[in-house]
Amino acid sequence: MNSIAGVVLAGGLSSRMGTDKSQLTIKNQTLLERTKKLVIDAGIESVFVSGRYGIEDTMSGFGPLGGIATCLQQLTGYTHILFIPVDMPLLKAKIIKTIIQKMSLDLSHLEKHKFPFIIKNTKEIRRLVATQISNEQLSLHQLFKQLQVKKIEHCFRQEYFLNTNSPKQWQEAMRQLQ
Repeated sequence: MNSIAGVVLAGGLSSRMGTDKSQLTIKNQTLLERTKKLVIDAGIESVFVSGRYGIEDTMSGFGPLGGIATCLQQLTGYTHILFIPVDMPLLKAKIIKTIIQKMSLDLSHLEKHKFPFIIKNTKEIRRLVATQISNEQLSLHQLFKQLQVKKIEHCFRQEYFLNTNSPKQWQEAMRQLQ
């Protein structure tokens, strides 16, 4: 049986935003709290945070891949890990449920969207990610190319995947939430 953990990626510097994105608030709830709740609402009971509010990167300075590698190493009791960035405030639980229901192969994600994704947590995949980091190949695209990937067809609206890296993008997200 599959045991799935959810990981909220919140280890970035938020330099383009100018403030810690995970602590921005929507209706008296931080973006970090909101994203954790989203994962729970999608049916994943074990939710962790990658970054200063949870599992500290042992490989800092390597972007999201460093957090992913650290979490895969720390969470070996789970067969699969869902990774979701903290800065997608319009994402819906039904999107995560779709990925869970249709997951297969080494990694599953929605067509045209890298995040959120579910990856198998095997020794081979952990080794592959560590090697990729040691070779300073830090792109998720590179990781996806090395794995058997299931791209899930979907009809979710594009705006659900808005990634808020700047104050302008944050304002757009808040406008859409109105």
